Amino acid sequence: MVKSETVLVSASKVNTELTISVDKTEVAPTDWIKITGKLIRQDTGEGIPDAAINLLVNGIPTDVVRTASDGSYSFDYRIPEEGRYDIYTHFGATDQFWGCDSPLVTVTAKRIPTKITINVSPRTGPPPLEATISGKITDIDGNPIAVKIELYIDGSKVDDKFSNPDGTYSFKYTFTEPRVYEVYTMFPGNVKYEGCERSMMEEEAW
Repeated sequence: MVKSETVLVSASKVNTELTISVDKTEVAPTDWIKITGKLIRQDTGEGIPDAAINLLVNGIPTDVVRTASDGSYSFDYRIPEEGRYDIYTHFGATDQFWGCDSPLVTVTAKRIPTKITINVSPRTGPPPLEATISGKITDIDGNPIAVKIELYIDGSKVDDKFSNPDGTYSFKYTFTEPRVYEVYTMFPGNVKYEGCERSMMEEEAW
């Protein structure tokens, strides 16, 4: 009997690599970002399909997707509030592949500055004087925003309402005494926008 030659076979896991990119690195709170990348074999550069990819934001696991047939993956992530977000993806080891992490990408979220106008009409007249207090609120680039506007008379809040989709707002107020009033409107700010205010002295005359 003749024996065949003995051949030693060594099986080992394949090293992997994860890429990552984001469509925006500077955003406002509540904005959505898209995170994309690809999981590949280091030996051939081929994509690895149907692999679980974990998304981590500031070290916290946030979501899981599976790679497409070419090894690509995609996440949509909504930035919750102002701050810095360090983002990376992770592939856990399997029987066939070693695990790996993507490089870290940083996204910064800052609230958007706003500006508001005010007009009082009529400005003077005998009491009781019913006046319309109106104006417009926009972001710093002039884009109108629909947010809650507060009306203050002599430092006291007397009313509030949401601005219209075009940014305009309007209040009615009756001045009952013959004196000078301080009138101002304020947007106190929210998670997406910085606050702002604008004042005007309203004088009533007999």
